[in-house]
Amino acid sequence: MSLKNNEGSSSSKQREILCLFGIKHSGKSSIGRLLAEKKQLQFFDLDEIITGEFAEDGETLRELYRRLGKEAFRRLEAEAASSLLEQVQKNDPRTNGLKGPAVFFKAVAALGGGIMENREAVRRLKPACVMLYLQEEAEILYRRIEAGGIPPFLDPARPYQSFLELYNRRHRLALDTADIVFSLEGRNPEQSAESIIERLYRPEQHHEKRPSFPENPL
Repeated sequence: MSLKNNEGSSSSKQREILCLFGIKHSGKSSIGRLLAEKKQLQFFDLDEIITGEFAEDGETLRELYRRLGKEAFRRLEAEAASSLLEQVQKNDPRTNGLKGPAVFFKAVAALGGGIMENREAVRRLKPACVMLYLQEEAEILYRRIEAGGIPPFLDPARPYQSFLELYNRRHRLALDTADIVFSLEGRNPEQSAESIIERLYRPEQHHEKRPSFPENPL
């Protein structure tokens, strides 16, 4: 896991949400829920906020995307990002009296698979979030996507080629967006969550202190 040193930025001390993002099927929600459970924090899923606030009855996220199109969906995603920040403030574990291991983050959030292409959503999230990119190999992700059916943002006539184009574009944007890059290397969600916790937290830390961000990449 490599970490960028943003400790000198004026807003870094306010960024108390650990926001997981990555290309589709990188395990954002599964890993995020495990991290939140292990650290006794609130968990938020941006896709669930979108469907909860904007989808018609019974409409899935994929159906909502197809109905609205990319640009309209991105506008809703940015609005949902603002809603996520508001909900975190209302559910601050330190004001709700949650007890547990040493924590720094108020919450863990899983973002959408295309969030790195939504500049407005990223702009809204950045001041409050430590952005952790879950990086996985393209071949692994495509196999997972293929097993669940080709999504609407891929060309059905050339799904693998269009996925590689999407992967390369989003990977570059993700590297620019990330504060932390975590290489999954085929790990399952449990292994990934444990590894992230091990690197972000040190057992001697008090609950009011920040996670340990080494100067050199791990």
